[in-house]
Amino acid sequence: MHTLSCAFALCATLLAQEPKVDFVREVAPILQAHCVSCHGSDKQKGDLRLDARVHAFPVDEEEGSVVAGDVAASELVRRIELPDGDEERMPNEGPRLSPESVAVIKRWIQGGAEWPESGDAFFEAERQKRVIPKIDFGIESPATDAQKKIDEAVALLRKKGVLCERVAVDSAALDCNASLAGAQFGDAEMEAVAQLAPTLVWLNLGRTNVTDAGLVRIAALPQLRRLSVANTAVSDVGIASLGVLPKLEVLNVYGSKVGDAGLLASCAMPQLRKVYAFASAVTESGATAVASKRSDLVVDRGEYATQRVAAAEREIAERKRREEPANEQCIVSGDKPSKEHFLDVDGLRIVFCCGKCKKKYEDDPAAFAAKVDELRKKRQQSVGEQKQGQ
Repeated sequence: MHTLSCAFALCATLLAQEPKVDFVREVAPILQAHCVSCHGSDKQKGDLRLDARVHAFPVDEEEGSVVAGDVAASELVRRIELPDGDEERMPNEGPRLSPESVAVIKRWIQGGAEWPESGDAFFEAERQKRVIPKIDFGIESPATDAQKKIDEAVALLRKKGVLCERVAVDSAALDCNASLAGAQFGDAEMEAVAQLAPTLVWLNLGRTNVTDAGLVRIAALPQLRRLSVANTAVSDVGIASLGVLPKLEVLNVYGSKVGDAGLLASCAMPQLRKVYAFASAVTESGATAVASKRSDLVVDRGEYATQRVAAAEREIAERKRREEPANEQCIVSGDKPSKEHFLDVDGLRIVFCCGKCKKKYEDDPAAFAAKVDELRKKRQQSVGEQKQGQ
């Protein structure tokens, strides 16, 4: 018994001599990774929580999951050291704690199990990472009479083929997409859209028959954040008629008739941050003028898209050129070649009249090197003439 007591005393002494454990840096991450999912704010198996000091330590500090300074009396240590298969082992699911992690927890407890306020802050920050923010746009649910008008307008729009839904189950904010209705949706239907004013945040009028006259009806949408008139007949007049939409953040005029005047008019919208103007009448000088007036407003004219298309066209043309036979006669037999028998030689497609000629070339390419060089020179000359003609 004396020997056993000495052994425990020696272990305690050795643990005490270890460097002080930093709870936030060393212990909290272990608890978060292996314990909190079952013993945290969402779930408390066995009525045990390990994501806050007040829950981890008993009130009388004599018994409980963690007993400061007493490794043997700490239920947490007993459970994390139980063998696999034991129903009380922690964690009960997944891999057990590594020996290194167990040692850290023991040293922390033996050293006094300090749990500073920053420890609670660590777990709270981790919890907040899992919280899905509510998407409500700060819009309160309309009064009964107002909601009735909105519901009637939504029902009417849906009959017209418009997708009109709440952006989230717990939000009154509406997303109205008329682009699916296409040409069947026009200025007449904009009256129903106007009825959605208290809650409409996203409106897509792309590919519809809406004109400047119809756009006037949504000039008083106080909650609108995104508006698309892509591929419509809307022009500068329509954009100017919108006035100051106080919360509009994104405007899409792709493929419309909107030009520099309409773009300049959009500058009056205080929250507007992005205008998509690719394939519209907006010019480079018009975009530059807006940039000088509103440094926080980005005008995307799609120049990068044009460049990418041009690069893709060049690549396709180059690929076709490489696949075009460089010779009109088989370089082995002199007969008419077949595209079925070919070899790509340093960027040249050499065609042969038959498989035997192809095999003959493969066996001794040096014998035909002069002919290949001649074909290469002709191809280079042809490419040079094409570039001069562009």
